[in-house]
Amino acid sequence: MPVFLFAPGITTIAFFVYLIVTCKTTQEIDKDQVEPEVANNQDQALSGLASNIVFLSGPSASAPTLSEDTVVVGFSSTSVHGASKRTVQRHIKRSYEEAAVMLHCPCHTEDPSQQPTEPMAELGIHAAPEPTEESQMELEYQEMTSDDVGNLTSSTIESALHSDDNQCARLEAMLRDWVKATGPEVPCVNYLLQNLQDEFPGLAADYRGLMTTPRELTFRYVNPGRYYHFGVKAGLDFLLSNIGSRSRLDSLNLHLFVDGAKVHNSTTYTLWPVLGRVSNLSHSVFIIGLYYGTGKPLSASDFLADCITELRDLMADGFVSTVTSESDLILPFKLSMITCDSPARSFVKGTKACWGYFGCDKCTVEGDFCNGRVTFSDLSAALRTDFGFRGDVYPNHVLLPSPFLSLPIDMVHDFPLDPMHLIYEGIVPKCLKFLGKGRLPHRASGPNIRQISADLCSISSCIPHDFARKPRSIECVGLWKATEFRLFILYLAPIVLAGNVPESVYQLFLSLHSFVFLLSHPLVCQTYCSYAEDLAKHIVNECAIIWGDEFIVYTVHSIIHIPSEVRRRGPLDSFSCFWGENFIRFITQFVRSPRFALEQTVKRILERDVTLGFFPKHMCSIQSPFEYSGPIASSNVDFSLQGVQTFGIYRKVSLVLRGTYISVANPDCYILTRDGFAVVVTHIISTDVGCIFVGKKFIQQTALYDETFDSMSLHISVVNTLSNSLVTVRWTDFYGKAMLVSLKNRSCILPILHTLVDCA
Repeated sequence: MPVFLFAPGITTIAFFVYLIVTCKTTQEIDKDQVEPEVANNQDQALSGLASNIVFLSGPSASAPTLSEDTVVVGFSSTSVHGASKRTVQRHIKRSYEEAAVMLHCPCHTEDPSQQPTEPMAELGIHAAPEPTEESQMELEYQEMTSDDVGNLTSSTIESALHSDDNQCARLEAMLRDWVKATGPEVPCVNYLLQNLQDEFPGLAADYRGLMTTPRELTFRYVNPGRYYHFGVKAGLDFLLSNIGSRSRLDSLNLHLFVDGAKVHNSTTYTLWPVLGRVSNLSHSVFIIGLYYGTGKPLSASDFLADCITELRDLMADGFVSTVTSESDLILPFKLSMITCDSPARSFVKGTKACWGYFGCDKCTVEGDFCNGRVTFSDLSAALRTDFGFRGDVYPNHVLLPSPFLSLPIDMVHDFPLDPMHLIYEGIVPKCLKFLGKGRLPHRASGPNIRQISADLCSISSCIPHDFARKPRSIECVGLWKATEFRLFILYLAPIVLAGNVPESVYQLFLSLHSFVFLLSHPLVCQTYCSYAEDLAKHIVNECAIIWGDEFIVYTVHSIIHIPSEVRRRGPLDSFSCFWGENFIRFITQFVRSPRFALEQTVKRILERDVTLGFFPKHMCSIQSPFEYSGPIASSNVDFSLQGVQTFGIYRKVSLVLRGTYISVANPDCYILTRDGFAVVVTHIISTDVGCIFVGKKFIQQTALYDETFDSMSLHISVVNTLSNSLVTVRWTDFYGKAMLVSLKNRSCILPILHTLVDCA
């Protein structure tokens, strides 16, 4: 009489896995070699009759055809589902008792130590057909011995349930990483967790349990909204606890960023984050505070009170970490700069807005009202000073006391002008929008503007991966982002505007290109500051000639002060707002509804960390500056390099310290040498002396322009003929990555500025 032991509805994974492993152990044992030792006649009867037992587990197990004398024994699905370990053990004991009764033989279950020690395969207990694919937990139990399988003791159950807990913990960790990486909505995560509960009862029941979401938050009222403070020191503690050793840093130079962002198109609610960045740690942006309200904070002092208090203490006492082993090391702390766009800067400094008559932050120029706007035509006004700012020398400029007055900083020079808003979102788009306007001799025709758009679209395939956005039609210039304007003025303007705009306009754009290119160059920017100051004044005067005095608004006037910022702080990207603006978009994506936007955002941040996961752990311990990929078989290529040991030939190498990669595929295959030659890379060799590039060199190079300066001196040239022979470029001769732009039967090579790092 076959007996079927059912366990429908059992979701305790440890017991389920035990059944699967029991089945597999049964099949693996060679019955010819089994020599059962029967203790008594009752056990012999059990051994003989149990050969017809089929053990079914789980609700999905399919029962075989039942004969007329079939007896079914099983657990109650409601009594075992989600049961504790003691309950599971009690049901196991009861099942054996029921099986023994139906087999007309007693079952010894009083003491686990008195249970039969033979493997279940010796008793003839067989399992239902096993699944076609083994689960991970089955594999973990493959190593269980037949004696272990034969004994349903408390230790066996505890071990199985302990493995179940480990499985749930690993699954929860994977799900947390998935949530942090993809940012799914909370109902989506809850639905997934609810469906996993049947198989993993120990799993977190909802999103809050999975992400350990804090239940209570403390906000501070800042009229007309609320503010949450994460902390300056807390952010620095997190950064320093993940860089391996603090001794890598001699001091902490903090860059502060303050700006507002509108998160809903149909409301006036705004989000104002306060961000920080350590200047000598890349990818170190972290959140200091967050404000949310129906408008911007009414008082900058109230808004920044917590931040200013922490900064004052850090600047006075230095930074001492509380989470690292080097707690006795005090690092000097300095607030290097506060970067904001013009409206935010006037708000935190308490000064006249940029469109006011005394709105310039750097000089005492007084504006003039011209055709409905305030213009600044005076280019030689006296410069403002920190002493004058603090001493009430500028009553028409300083309107309210700034919260930063309590800190030992320069109230003029430590608030640098932002190139992103003044150049890439200021004068450059303004000039592009005026191409078809202005006086007739300086106006570009409609067909010429359409030709510029066509040329921009045609060269999109020439843009390397270093640029996130490809060039678009100039007809939709109102939709361009700051990175698109930067790509245009730095690299494309001298090429696509040639022959398509009047000569005066072309020379203006060429001057603007030269001005931005020189000040963005990481190696020569400070060398050309004096020349750039003269070039800036020339640009402002030419704009007034071409488009009138009403063109010289604050953004155009302010470029005359940019060279002094470069002289003090380095290339344009070192003090721009790009890093803060890029980070804001990751914060605003946490907002789901206007009602509880601040709670939602703060909780999502606390579930991650104050860097939102962008600061990699131990990021300072870079093993190698080169990461190779795409190996090429050595039999296909034979390069003999004297005195150099080669490790392999590749198609691609990532330059970790320069944030780019070189490939043998277009458009990422062009490099520049220190002696001024452009090379097309065909092979990349890994050696004991660093990376070596093999390729073909352009043998004819001429200057792209020489009106503002000789472009050849900065590796900007027109290339014509490519050599037939291969050349090798060692790492010490490598200057940087380049971009090849081909248009109208002319190919121009330009260095990609952020890849130019002086390694000498």
